[in-house]
Amino acid sequence: MFWHDRGKLNFSKAIYSVKSQMFAEKAKKITQRRKVAKISQRKACKGQGCYCLQTALSSLVFGNPLRVLCVSAALRAAFFFLIMALASSVWAQGVNFAAFLRVSPFARQVGMGEAFTGMANDINLLRYNVGGLGNLQYRALSTSYHSWIDDTYQGALEVAWPIKRLGGVAGFNLTYFNEGELKELDANFNPTGSVLSSSDLILSFGYGMSTKLLNINWAIGAGPKLIRQNLAGQSATGIGLDIGTVVSYKELSIGATFQNFTVSKMKFLSREQSLPETIRGGVAFRLPLNKHGKRKVTAKGDTLDHRTRLNLAVDAAKLLDDDTWRFYTGVELRIAETIALRGGYKFHDDELARWSAGIGFIRPIKSLSKASTQIDYAYSPADAFDTGTHRFSLSFNFGAAPEEAAQPVKVDTTGLAATMSRIQQERQRAEQARQEAEDAKKRAAAMEEEMRQLLEKIRQIVGPDSNLSIRQLPGGRGLLMTVQGINFDFDKSDIRPSERETLKKLAESLKITSPDSKVWISGYADSIGTHAYNYNLSMRRLNSVMNYLEDQHQISRARFFMPVNYGETRPMEDNGTAQGRARNRRVEFLISPSGVDPEIPDASMLESLATVENSLFGLKFNGKVKFTEQLMTNPDRLVIDLPDIYLPGEFKNLNINRGDFIGIRAAYHEEDNFTRIVFDLRRPVKLDLRAQDTRLIVKDEEMILLRAVRQ
Repeated sequence: MFWHDRGKLNFSKAIYSVKSQMFAEKAKKITQRRKVAKISQRKACKGQGCYCLQTALSSLVFGNPLRVLCVSAALRAAFFFLIMALASSVWAQGVNFAAFLRVSPFARQVGMGEAFTGMANDINLLRYNVGGLGNLQYRALSTSYHSWIDDTYQGALEVAWPIKRLGGVAGFNLTYFNEGELKELDANFNPTGSVLSSSDLILSFGYGMSTKLLNINWAIGAGPKLIRQNLAGQSATGIGLDIGTVVSYKELSIGATFQNFTVSKMKFLSREQSLPETIRGGVAFRLPLNKHGKRKVTAKGDTLDHRTRLNLAVDAAKLLDDDTWRFYTGVELRIAETIALRGGYKFHDDELARWSAGIGFIRPIKSLSKASTQIDYAYSPADAFDTGTHRFSLSFNFGAAPEEAAQPVKVDTTGLAATMSRIQQERQRAEQARQEAEDAKKRAAAMEEEMRQLLEKIRQIVGPDSNLSIRQLPGGRGLLMTVQGINFDFDKSDIRPSERETLKKLAESLKITSPDSKVWISGYADSIGTHAYNYNLSMRRLNSVMNYLEDQHQISRARFFMPVNYGETRPMEDNGTAQGRARNRRVEFLISPSGVDPEIPDASMLESLATVENSLFGLKFNGKVKFTEQLMTNPDRLVIDLPDIYLPGEFKNLNINRGDFIGIRAAYHEEDNFTRIVFDLRRPVKLDLRAQDTRLIVKDEEMILLRAVRQ
């Protein structure tokens, strides 16, 4: 066996049993380990048959820098025996196999410093005192996960099941400990490609019973356990027995247990040892902090404890073949069985972590067999490895969250008649709303069917090769017909002879619609020319189409609903190509179901300004309008901006001189395609602007209020 300096490396995967034994007696063997180090440093690893196993041995036994354990090829298969032999020569006599039993995966218990022998009141108790099984009242299930050093971890599953016929509780625990991997290095500290792994398995069974004698609760339990340890290809199995008891009186409980009594020893290669036989005792106090907290009685006679409790616990433990006592202390603050805060401390030197802390959340889940669910977390440092460890547990106590008893309902009969009347009115309004919704749904379905039938008829008229395209809008809103063939010559609005056939089919399509079915018509242009020019051009095209349909096909202009000229603002295709521009010079028709007015379209042009009275003005558009407003001073004025609105050239500035209004100025801004209207004011006033259908109303509220007061 040889040892080599290799610089300070990160602590890496190692065999847990060796780690735990190194923790146990590190302080006691400083003199001996220095001697071993001094002797080993004189040797060298020579020859091609030398292999190295990277471990954490040197950091714990020899200190920094990290050493690497090397064994010859002949001893490679027996490396575990060499490690254990080294452990036996360095550490105290009496150290047992299965040292991993000292690493617990349970979050609540670790958060309380593992002082749980006297407490022993939840499902995760088999590791601490099997005697507590007799005190469990509900079926329980728990799972835990513990992330330990580097890639080592362990998981656990526990089950408790009351057996009423026998008057006791059965328990089961399965714990698996993955101790990571061992990478093999050669004499030059290069990986050889071989990887060794280690793992541990515990299967525990228990049965407990309890009884009351002289107002004292006595609980006792016992159970076997099977322990299997696999260390880098070498395995051993042992069988042990636990027995324990818990005695409780009011807020005090005392527990004692004898653990790991060896039924079958563990044997690695030629070395055989007993399990770590341990005696353990503990005291726990459950102190109520708010004595005036209420306990609510449930319908089943159970109680729901809404008080705050402080749990204090102290444990002492020792191995039978070791004279050293270990002491554990823990505290838990449980607030109304909703949240738990925990802390713990261990008073001995051979622990990886002396202190720990944790938190738990308790929540009833009635849909899960009325389970009281508890989520626990614990943290403990691992300073020797420059890290910390985390534990998580999830527990279910089925039936522990009963429903609270129903409270009598007091009925105030005062005003009962008025209350019943309001309820009846609400029911009538709800029924009316439901009926209206059903009627609206039926009307929409009828309109959609009407439009579908109309679409089929128009398609027969239009045919497959027509320049007319038509599609049905969802929800029965109508049919949209786009006249693709009316692509007027540039700067023209006259109907060309080549387009007359298209307009004839359009007229025939309109004639088969219901007489009270309105048609919204809109005109468009391409982007050649200014916005103002294209607004006017698209309007002339609309008028040409409507005049032609009226003169040649007797389609009255009254059929057309609110014609709007959008100019170049709504292109159908890209204006960058001749084909796209030709398609953008178009006219669209929206045919509405009979008796239904189309929605008011978006405006494109200011049509007029009406003065209603001294303090009320109305701006009229060819559709609904969007606007922004701003009151300004020096001089006082109201500025209204109307995006995508064209101002005809005939609109002139007006001198009003009425009330607080002096005059109105308006201008169209070609570069940004918007119209700005300015109301010049005599003084700062509060104005109200409101869009109503196709109008924008401007009101001087102060003047209206003043006139109302005078009247």
